[in-house]
Amino acid sequence: MKRIVMLVVLVFGFSLFSTAQESKKDSYTEKAKVESMEISKFLNVTDQSISDEITNVLAYKNEEMGENSPFGEERKIIFARHIETKLSALLTKEQLEKLKANKKLYNKAVGLE
Repeated sequence: MKRIVMLVVLVFGFSLFSTAQESKKDSYTEKAKVESMEISKFLNVTDQSISDEITNVLAYKNEEMGENSPFGEERKIIFARHIETKLSALLTKEQLEKLKANKKLYNKAVGLE
């Protein structure tokens, strides 16, 4: 009987844990969608596939730099360069320069804020 109760508790615990992980990932994605819309409006991105890719990059950034992230300043700068590289592959040179000119939006996009 004890084994059955322990098994039920373990199964319930694992399902609760996985649900919490999914909700965190969803919140990172939602935050990325908002950031992506802001960037797309600022840069006049009309191609939906580019906007979707920007959202994916920002969701990745948000997930990696989540609340319990062990990023120090140096690691944060390296990661920001990585995100900038990903964004530069998606945006035109002019769009990237325009984004860099808006320091607040740029820092938010690459994770320096």
